Amino acid sequence: MPAFYLEVGLRTLYFPKTNVPGEGMLLPGYDPAMSAREAADRDAADLLYRYGIGSVLVSLFASSGLALISFGQVSSGSLCSWWLLIDAVLILRGLDIFFYRFRSRTGRQEIRRFGLGLTVTAVLWAAFPLTFLAQLNQTGRAYTAIVLCGMVGGSATVLSPSKFLSFVFCALLVLPTSILFLFLPGAANTFLCILGFVFFLVMFVSSRVAHRATMSAVRLSRTNEAL
Repeated sequence: MPAFYLEVGLRTLYFPKTNVPGEGMLLPGYDPAMSAREAADRDAADLLYRYGIGSVLVSLFASSGLALISFGQVSSGSLCSWWLLIDAVLILRGLDIFFYRFRSRTGRQEIRRFGLGLTVTAVLWAAFPLTFLAQLNQTGRAYTAIVLCGMVGGSATVLSPSKFLSFVFCALLVLPTSILFLFLPGAANTFLCILGFVFFLVMFVSSRVAHRATMSAVRLSRTNEAL
């Protein structure tokens, strides 16, 4: 029996327990903090892709509604081209989200990949008011502002794992439209311009708070696991 305890003591001394799953001894150069950061990046990518499919479906319905209410007020050819293009991008993003589970890239690489599709989508959303806002009647302009602000409002939670992507999406959808309203005549357009800038500031602050809360929880959880 004393020999057994001696053997256990020697194993503990020369082969200490490690935080690396499946390993029997501490690997040279292993950094628990770095491992926690990499795991946190992967968790952030998981959250973006998990909630991304819902945002893609909402965008499909919103773009179709926006095209429908604008039909007859703007050029049909240009409107159909915009609608087909943004729907094609959204379908590709949906497929990318579906195949995410079968890929084995790092969390940072997956965030960049997700961000590319999101940025292209945001640019196409911004292209709608830049192309059609001046031709719409006041109801169409108000509906456009409501749809774009609704998309931004939902993104505060969906994009909370990435502060940069949240800012880019919010800026592209709100700021160009607000600036356009500034140059359109009428008190209603001026009001929508001011409302857009105020909304952008509110969403900018809200997205930062959501990002801080989300990533603090993720990093704390991963750091505790690594220790």
